[in-house]
Amino acid sequence: MKATVHLSIVCVGLALAGCQSAKTSTAEDAAPPAGDVANQDAVAPAPDLATPAPDLATPAPDLATPAPDLAAPAPDLAAPAPDLAAADAPLPADAAKDTAADTTSSSPDMAAFCTGGASKMVVNGISSTPTVTGKLVPYDCCDGAEFDVVSTAFDPIVVSWQAQSGAFKGFSTIDLATPATGWSVFVLVGCTSTLSCSAPMDSYSSGLVGSLSVSIGKSDPYDMSICLHAEESTSSAHPVVHSLDLFATHIGAK
Repeated sequence: MKATVHLSIVCVGLALAGCQSAKTSTAEDAAPPAGDVANQDAVAPAPDLATPAPDLATPAPDLATPAPDLAAPAPDLAAPAPDLAAADAPLPADAAKDTAADTTSSSPDMAAFCTGGASKMVVNGISSTPTVTGKLVPYDCCDGAEFDVVSTAFDPIVVSWQAQSGAFKGFSTIDLATPATGWSVFVLVGCTSTLSCSAPMDSYSSGLVGSLSVSIGKSDPYDMSICLHAEESTSSAHPVVHSLDLFATHIGAK
């Protein structure tokens, strides 16, 4: 019985010793020989810790780039406003022409018409060669005379002029569109003389274009020449004479 117990104890001790040896062998197998470690250190180069790191000094974006010029001039808020006085500016050619049509119609080329020595007349577009005579009109207030125009193509026409005392000085040329101070010129239609014309068929006392020349005659009181254009306006129609051109030169007023 003692021998059996003793044997058991011995077996247990051997078993423990064997286990310890196994642990030791396993640990030694797991660890490589020192020589091998040394060889690994010599052969396998360690990572090159001296490899240059990425260049962290790469220049950053140029934060000094000039910003937009905030001092650039703003739109000119002081630009002049539309000229409200433009209404005083000259009218365009077409508008001025229309405006003139309501007052005085444009005249034809009177310089071309008023040439030569023979009397000429055009009434409402119909041309004729009239007989023109002059007559002294004995005004109490003024100097005056008239052209008496007779044509087979139209009714008699009288063109009469007056000059207030002192306005006529022996020789005058009058612009019919803007007569000189003290002068007046008018046209009577359907009459043979100013002195016997109480109810003319038509008349013009303004809106005339052309010229009147009067001088002291050699044998007559006055030597007279006229270049006249008259025409109705759109705002003032005339019943008989819608347009009139008359030329007569060196007509003596008797």
